Amino acid sequence: MSFRLVKYYHDIITPQQQCFIGYAADIELAGLRLAYNGHLHFDGEKTRQRNRFGKPNLPDVTAGEIRWRYKHAIFSWTGEPLHHRETLYRSADGEVVWECLLPNAAACTNGHWPFAAGRGYCEKLSLTLPPWKLPVNEIYWGRFTSATHAVVWIEWRGTQPLRLLLVNEQRHTDFELNDNTLRTAEFELHFTPHTTLRSGAVADTVFKPVANILRPLIPFRLLRTQETKWLGTAQMRSTAGTVHGQVIYERVCWR
Repeated sequence: MSFRLVKYYHDIITPQQQCFIGYAADIELAGLRLAYNGHLHFDGEKTRQRNRFGKPNLPDVTAGEIRWRYKHAIFSWTGEPLHHRETLYRSADGEVVWECLLPNAAACTNGHWPFAAGRGYCEKLSLTLPPWKLPVNEIYWGRFTSATHAVVWIEWRGTQPLRLLLVNEQRHTDFELNDNTLRTAEFELHFTPHTTLRSGAVADTVFKPVANILRPLIPFRLLRTQETKWLGTAQMRSTAGTVHGQVIYERVCWR
């Protein structure tokens, strides 16, 4: 079965700990093409989300800037471009390529949203490997930003374990991750979740509008994949001192 996915993730966290997460994806599955756009918005009290499948609406990406037209607004992220590109996994069935585009960006919108600006993060994920063929049981991902530091981590647990950590553009693989702490030889990142942004099976969240279409095409266990995403604050502690920032992180349980 042919498969291709290109997905952009971009977020904004305001100083008041409000949050916007935008998703834009183009999917080809067994000859069927689906374009996906959606968002999560936490206004300080409630989380609202919207997922829509329709025409492709991928962002415009240039050196140091990403612009996305969404729901009568223009969202923009500007910062020092990183464009770290890495193949996370490759097999005869396809590959998974991850790109960190803007790890620590100034973010804003000019549209009808109840916030104007904050600090943000942007990445791109490209797959030709069907997700149900990933040799993993759990995936952990997160990003931390402050005025001076940017940290992003990926950990896969299963038959093909993987650890990847970027700290201010420097790549590492040696770290330990538990529920609320990431440890390396140089620092510890302690995060406190303030809000659960989303939790549940992807069939009931991300893929809810097209779950009935996808059921005959993909394994049932993929639709029952459990995802939990948190928003919080974090402290990066090292011998140089403590850096305070904001964090979004998630856990995905495949089966």
